[in-house]
Amino acid sequence: TNCRYMEQTIFSRDDVRQLMGRFVLVRLFMDDGNGEQNDNAKVEEKRFNTIAEPFYVIKSPNDKPIASFPGFTRDAESFKAFLLLKKKYLWKK
Repeated sequence: TNCRYMEQTIFSRDDVRQLMGRFVLVRLFMDDGNGEQNDNAKVEEKRFNTIAEPFYVIKSPNDKPIASFPGFTRDAESFKAFLLLKKKYLWKK
């Protein structure tokens, strides 16, 4: 539900879509409860130490996490700050 809300209200904004256009977008579905999606949850947990839904990460061309945005927001400006790699969202391990 939170993922769909983000898609409909945040991602549909022109300003957010423009920023997202700078990235190669990949989706990892993990909320249906079937075997493949359970495996996807394990991938997220292993790679990013979380199973947050939604969870957004920006990775470098060499597959290293740069920034993450765990969870749901109604605040488009905070999500845009993440896409702009503002200091608050830089990857912490």
